Amino acid sequence: MFSFSRGYGGGPPQQQTSQFNSGNNASRNTASQMLRKQQVETLFSENPTVRETKDGIYQIGLMLSDKRTIITLRIALGDGFPVSAPVLQIMTHATHPWLSSDGYCRVVGHPELVNWNPHCNLGKLVKETVQEFCQRPPVLSEAPRQQQQQQ
Repeated sequence: MFSFSRGYGGGPPQQQTSQFNSGNNASRNTASQMLRKQQVETLFSENPTVRETKDGIYQIGLMLSDKRTIITLRIALGDGFPVSAPVLQIMTHATHPWLSSDGYCRVVGHPELVNWNPHCNLGKLVKETVQEFCQRPPVLSEAPRQQQQQQ
């Protein structure tokens, strides 16, 4: 904001700038909150069995092809979501081309998750992940800690 001379500007430039930025931040926060709400709505519309377990944490139970084993897919939306990517993770130690091999079993292989942006469709992404795990089930394994204790 311009100030032509001292005394004509409605206050020090820092105050005007911070007031202006506060308005921008509020607008950005509101837009981000609306986008987050829309993303959560798509999560529920595309995945009718999803359940919210805590604020920002959702789960879906997946029955594997043996019809006896159920694994849980956890969807965590951090404070930065939808700008930052959601974290999808199965709660059972397993191997699968789409899962990380670091012991946390996070979904890292879905193309949209790898290239996440706020305009990706969370509901569709989760639905496709569920379909992938139902068509090509993860191979369950023991937890790394249990393996180390047995050796």
